[in-house]
Amino acid sequence: YYSHNWRRIAETELQGAHNLATVETAIDRYGEDGRVARITESGACKNCLRLFRDSEGNPKIFSVRELLENGTNVGRKSAQWLPTAWPIHPHCRCDTRIIPPGHSVTEDGRVRPLESAT
Repeated sequence: YYSHNWRRIAETELQGAHNLATVETAIDRYGEDGRVARITESGACKNCLRLFRDSEGNPKIFSVRELLENGTNVGRKSAQWLPTAWPIHPHCRCDTRIIPPGHSVTEDGRVRPLESAT
């Protein structure tokens, strides 16, 4: 099994390590109240779109605490998947971006300051 799927396992582990490093950096910078957005890859599956995009198609912003508490989706049916820091499924390449306080994220994943109310 593992020799047949080694590339899929390696890709998923590398993406997971990248995502977790980003979450840990958010915690280092902003504490447990750090926030991140999971940016869907081009051609993302319906599950990633459901979990990581809002009804208008914009990336959702999550607290790092929420993503870490959700653990992984290993052993869950796809209808029960939760947003996590770890890849949602094998070959998942959805990225993770830190969203500093006072910032939001655009549909294409760019982090921008919030417009100040005047």
